[in-house]
Amino acid sequence: MYKSGKKFIKRVVLDSIARLVDESAKIYHTDKKLSRRYMEIAWKMVMRYKAKLPDGLKKKFCRKCLSPSILGETSEIKSGFYHCLVCGYRRKLKQ
Repeated sequence: MYKSGKKFIKRVVLDSIARLVDESAKIYHTDKKLSRRYMEIAWKMVMRYKAKLPDGLKKKFCRKCLSPSILGETSEIKSGFYHCLVCGYRRKLKQ
């Protein structure tokens, strides 16, 4: 068990965020609006609880338009950058 309640809350929040991001990517083809809503909820949780996202979760969505990052459909990698095909936002790859 965790000693502090804050650590437990952050762990639960990160699990919820990861679940929302995965669900968003799964349903993107059928319902783009619901997929974006899931990402909005996840981003609000990040901001409210000041949770630091692991690198794996940071790469799964565009920070500008909150669309899930699906290579070839909503994003691509060009010359060392992630490039969002929905809004045009570019993010540098970590070396």
